[in-house]
Amino acid sequence: MRNRQITVRAGVHDTVHFEACNAEQGPVSRVEQGLGIRARIGVQGTPTLIINGWQLANAPRDAEEYVRVTRQILTGDEPYAR
Repeated sequence: MRNRQITVRAGVHDTVHFEACNAEQGPVSRVEQGLGIRARIGVQGTPTLIINGWQLANAPRDAEEYVRVTRQILTGDEPYAR
């Protein structure tokens, strides 16, 4: 009952729909699945970009760098070779 009062005070008029949405567990399982994948492949933070197995913890800063890095990976080169 307290949640309903808070919801109404917050300006939510359709409390029935709000409570049904709030009880939905589908998104929770999707988030948990993503966390499991993150742990399995060793992602340490965001943003992390993975292209053909290359894990780029410091994702490209702009579109041009993204294109350059992607092309290098797809041609078999190291993305940040010096």
